Amino acid sequence: QKWEKGTYRLELQIKGVTLISAVFKIDEADITSDYDPRLIIRRDNTIRNCVEGSAIARLEKMAGLKDVKEKVHSLMNFHKLQKLRSEAGLPVKQPSLHARFLGNPGTGKTTVARLLGQIYKEMGLLSSGHVVLEERKNMIGRYYDSEGQAVENALNRARGGILLIDEAYNLYVKEDEK
Repeated sequence: QKWEKGTYRLELQIKGVTLISAVFKIDEADITSDYDPRLIIRRDNTIRNCVEGSAIARLEKMAGLKDVKEKVHSLMNFHKLQKLRSEAGLPVKQPSLHARFLGNPGTGKTTVARLLGQIYKEMGLLSSGHVVLEERKNMIGRYYDSEGQAVENALNRARGGILLIDEAYNLYVKEDEK
């Protein structure tokens, strides 16, 4: 079959969820596309399906944070894909949920971490989604050999949620033997 000149859309759907959408054009000699050959998962399905008042809807309403929003939507769609794979009896992968929040003071790092905890809970990835905020002074312990217990305590308090270490770069201070 010969393709006619024009613009076409290729979509891959599983159970009504669009996973890939690519627009391409066919002219006299070439096929051109803005499509990235890596798997692209459309974020607009997730955005359209945001429940008003949900954590993801609140994140969407925040100004800026384009890269953060894209990463969160990508993770949400990856989770949906893994759920569909599981239902189909196919092997699944668990993504790493670790994240670094970088930026100047007042840019919303803690707010985004709290929303992320709620988003992960809504997705079923975390049992509570709460955020435990720790600082260097609490993580290094009071005495020389108490760091291990301080870290273990922080991890236990964060179980089922997120451990956010504020200004984690301060954990290592070259001149401090702790």
